[in-house]
Amino acid sequence: MRVVFLFIAISFVHCQEESEGANERAEKLAEMMRHDGVERVGELSQKNIKGLLKKYNVMVVLFHTHSNETTLRQDKYALEVVAQLFQKRGIVCTTCDMVKNIGLVKEAGVLYPGTILIFNHGRLTTYTGQRSPDVMVPYVSRFLEPPVNNIVSKTGKKFFDAVQLPKVIAYIGKDSTEYTELMHSARSFQPMIQFHAVFDAKLAKSLQLKKLNSLLFIKPFEKAVKSPSNFVFKEKHISEFIRKNRRQVIRKMMLENIHEIWSHEMKGYMITVFAKIDDAVGSRFFSLVKSLAREYANNEKLNFVWIDPDPFPAMREYWQTTFNVDPTQPNIGAVDVNEQSSSWLALPEGRDVKLSDLKKWAKDLLNGKLKLTPMNRAGKGNKDETGEEPAENRSTENSGTDEREDAKEQNDKDSENIYKNLDGKERSEL
Repeated sequence: MRVVFLFIAISFVHCQEESEGANERAEKLAEMMRHDGVERVGELSQKNIKGLLKKYNVMVVLFHTHSNETTLRQDKYALEVVAQLFQKRGIVCTTCDMVKNIGLVKEAGVLYPGTILIFNHGRLTTYTGQRSPDVMVPYVSRFLEPPVNNIVSKTGKKFFDAVQLPKVIAYIGKDSTEYTELMHSARSFQPMIQFHAVFDAKLAKSLQLKKLNSLLFIKPFEKAVKSPSNFVFKEKHISEFIRKNRRQVIRKMMLENIHEIWSHEMKGYMITVFAKIDDAVGSRFFSLVKSLAREYANNEKLNFVWIDPDPFPAMREYWQTTFNVDPTQPNIGAVDVNEQSSSWLALPEGRDVKLSDLKKWAKDLLNGKLKLTPMNRAGKGNKDETGEEPAENRSTENSGTDEREDAKEQNDKDSENIYKNLDGKERSEL
């Protein structure tokens, strides 16, 4: 299966003998994520980008203007740890002064200071996760993995079934041109959409794939989307198919996508759902929310986001102050990110919430019957556990996010521009 330096290191930390205390394991992980003081992050410019992209398959770039030295210092620290751990693995980390490199910035399609781009084998990926080593390191490590995971056994199928991210599964011939096309497309969506391939007809059938050179796009809490019968198995068509169907009924907020989800360019309302599904009450509540979300799946004014508060311990107080709700209990509310206002469903007393309650609330929201109140800004300036401002507080300029529906397509166009400008060579040659 996938073997990456980082995962071996983390596995070493997490797979000590059971007698070893959790505190000791945590200390080892923290030590691994600590910068040793040696500066490895270089400066990217129009002059050296050509050489760096030829030498390294993966390059992480932080674009800045020195307008916020504190944020720049925090972000650069995370990059230093990434560079430290991957210095012998073909990954280089750099910063780019946007004022001094206007042409390069334009070619890369960068709009805001604070943007982090990852150049990956001729593709560009915008990093929208939390700016901390413990989040960035595992994220970047995935670019060292093969873009397509091959399912060749029942064990591989179990691994595939356990993947909770959006995923693509294709039934194709091994070492075929279709496999190459799938790999090219996969690089454009790494690592937040995982790609898998199956070659055996029996295994493919168990994955609901009967026709050779066909694929499924599977998203959490939704039915799989099948490629059309006349599907042309080329990179362009695979990528178009994914973009066309990429909207999710419910998106889960994670440390790796927090700034993308909480985007100032989101259209309509962010329907924010706090729920712990490992709790009986939370699981029941989330089940009702899923039914509501499916009913409004095609309504672009409602963007459902599920937040499990457990991975965000230092954010709970901030959310409670800002929204005046308890994020550790089941709650649903409408957030207008641009207007910094929200409205939350008043849960009934003395009985469980029903689907009809949720439907009436959503209908009232769309009909303008609900009053959205300004968020309590008493939490402004709060930091999360990494010393970073919560996503809600970060300005668009510092978030590095772009929630346009065609953001991935634009990234592909930008990657073509910047790679082809290197002596006119195609990106696949680098």
